[in-house]
Amino acid sequence: MSSQGKLENESLIEILEQGIKREEETRAFYIEAASCVCTPAQKRLLLRLAEEEVNHKRNLINLLEAAKAQREIDLAITGDFETDPPPGD
Repeated sequence: MSSQGKLENESLIEILEQGIKREEETRAFYIEAASCVCTPAQKRLLLRLAEEEVNHKRNLINLLEAAKAQREIDLAITGDFETDPPPGD
C-alpha cells in the first residue's frame, strides 16, 4: 500500500471517531430539548430523534471497526508495522 493509501485509512478512522462523538452530542441535545418543549408530541419526536442517533452511532462504530481491521490487514500485507499504535486505538 502506498503512503497515500495509509494516510487515507487513518483519516477515515479519525473521521469515523469524530462522527461517533458528534452522534453522542446530538443525542444529548435532543434529550435536553425534549425536556424543554410544551407538548407530548414534540417530546416524543425529540426522543425518537435521540434514539435515531443511537442507531447512527452503532453504524459508525461498525464502520470504524471495519476500517481498523482493514488497517491491520494492510499492515500485515505490507509489513509496515509501527512500534506504537496510532492515536485513537
